[in-house]
Amino acid sequence: MSEKQKYIKCKKVSFVDKISAEITLKQIIKNNASENLPQRAYECNKCGYWHLTTKPDINLLIQENNNLKKKVNELTKLLYDKHDEKGKSTEHS
Repeated sequence: MSEKQKYIKCKKVSFVDKISAEITLKQIIKNNASENLPQRAYECNKCGYWHLTTKPDINLLIQENNNLKKKVNELTKLLYDKHDEKGKSTEHS
């Protein structure tokens, strides 16, 4: 977002760029043991600056969910393939 597009001042802690926000995020995580820590940095569509949030990235969660579904499908197929092979070997005995 360009300087001209920054129009609403947020009351949140703001960072001028993603790198500054992520450096601060890493420092917070490193120096704190709390469970309710920021999870990620995001660019605000109201002010154009970067903020930290405790909310996870929904796109990342969707991708992780899809990866898990794929892995379950692969393991299920392997299980059925092994079961079929075992059944065929006992039929021939």
